[in-house]
Amino acid sequence: EQPTAPPATTTEVGPARSLRVLLVEDNATNRLLTERQLARLGHVLTSVASGEAGIRAALDDDGAEPFDLVLMDRHLPDIDGCEATRCIRAGLPDGRPYLPILAVTADATPEARDTCTAAGMDEVLTKPVDLARLSAALDRAAGMISRTASGGAARSVGDAGAWQPSALDTIVRSSDGDMYAAAELISTYLGGLP
Repeated sequence: EQPTAPPATTTEVGPARSLRVLLVEDNATNRLLTERQLARLGHVLTSVASGEAGIRAALDDDGAEPFDLVLMDRHLPDIDGCEATRCIRAGLPDGRPYLPILAVTADATPEARDTCTAAGMDEVLTKPVDLARLSAALDRAAGMISRTASGGAARSVGDAGAWQPSALDTIVRSSDGDMYAAAELISTYLGGLP
């Protein structure tokens, strides 16, 4: 008898959906690493090297399919990633699907995390980002996109796996642990801002 080859098996599972990712990163080595990681995970990457270019790319509506999410470096040569994020959030047209923006930074301090989330970033990844952490973050972002596509909230205040800034913990405690009261308090505060 002729020996037969064992059936082919795969150990890696591709994403449920291929995402269109915009990377805003000024360092060429980091861009290359992220490009390889996203290709391995089955996602499509477009990268730019400055905050201004990131804003233009995220908001550009040239008839192409919009980006599903943005990976934003915090320290950029022209404007920083936090300011670029604020510009993107302010410039997104009504009716556009939610656009998760994930910070990618070497600054791992709690203050840096608070600054990033206050600017409108959904999650903070610290460099160097390994493949498993990047994959998990992209899965969480895809969950945000699918929740908003089905009419749900972009973020759940009580998501167990989501990082929450210390200010949110303080607000929840001051609301006697009631997440809905805390959400209402935050929403009222943000609604009163100019």
